Amino acid sequence: MHTQVSRAYVTNAASNTVSMHDIASGGTALSGVRATAPAGASPLSIDAHPSGKFLYAANFLSFDVSAYAVAVDGTLTPIQAPISTGAGFNPSFVSVHPSGRFAYVATILNNPSPAKVTPYAIDATTGVLSSAGNGAFAGVVPTSLAIVPAGTFAYVTDSVGDAVWTLAIDPTTGSVTNISPDEPTLAGSGPVSIAVDGSGRFAYVANLESNNVSSFTINAATGRLTPNGDAIAAGVRPTSIVIHPSNGFAYVANAGSNDISIYKVDAGSGLLSPGGKAVPAGTIPRSITLDSSGEFAFVVNSMSNDISVYAIDAATGSLAPVGERVPTGELPTAMAIVTRSP
Repeated sequence: MHTQVSRAYVTNAASNTVSMHDIASGGTALSGVRATAPAGASPLSIDAHPSGKFLYAANFLSFDVSAYAVAVDGTLTPIQAPISTGAGFNPSFVSVHPSGRFAYVATILNNPSPAKVTPYAIDATTGVLSSAGNGAFAGVVPTSLAIVPAGTFAYVTDSVGDAVWTLAIDPTTGSVTNISPDEPTLAGSGPVSIAVDGSGRFAYVANLESNNVSSFTINAATGRLTPNGDAIAAGVRPTSIVIHPSNGFAYVANAGSNDISIYKVDAGSGLLSPGGKAVPAGTIPRSITLDSSGEFAFVVNSMSNDISVYAIDAATGSLAPVGERVPTGELPTAMAIVTRSP
């Protein structure tokens, strides 16, 4: 029987690298930087292939996406030359389809033309990216992208348009189509992060400027979002939201108040309620990531250049700090966790 090994990979926007950290068995500790791999200029987002064999990073200032093979010892090797998103198209986010067949990259265009989401096919053997199908309009400044577990729809936050765009995904070609190009779903002010629960029934958006979280129900057939109750208060300048694998809790990283908000999720309605006092993080927490078991939370702190680790109470959802904050690269922005057999 093979023991599963978990590692964390962090994009560092100032050092233009991806740093690798070992996660101790049971998540009881996070190592310092074990290895680094070069990225493009200012990598902002990273996502892992479901197999754990490949990683993809969106490089905002070099207009490209880096693809890596993950070795058994966790080190990263570039699979191909970074794939260009086009001159002037700054990639802000990358997300791998649940099937592992496609990757979707949200880009911002530095002129009045609209931003877009572009699909790429993933070679199952090599992890190589190639153009796939048609892209879709995604507002003005797309900041995050979440795909429902069934892989049928994707949701993109537009921080300038204060909206969420719904994209239908063709399961054969990977193409995306905006289902309501003239009528996005309105969120709060400055939506920057979106998460879909494991059932695919609810979506949640962290609104940077209005300091709150909007909740939506998802129509499984059409993908359309419907507001679900009133927005709930977060900390100051919420930047990232995640849903616990149990679907019972939600966590929000707040860059302005340097803490993590905790919420309980009602199983029937999907509504959020306060889950206890916010927990301190490092300086300007940029993103929050949970391990697949839901036992631990990892928070990337952009200005203190480190990672906060918390143990999650399975009954209450509360967070308890695990050890001291762990140093990482310069201006860390995002994390992906890979778990695989050695």
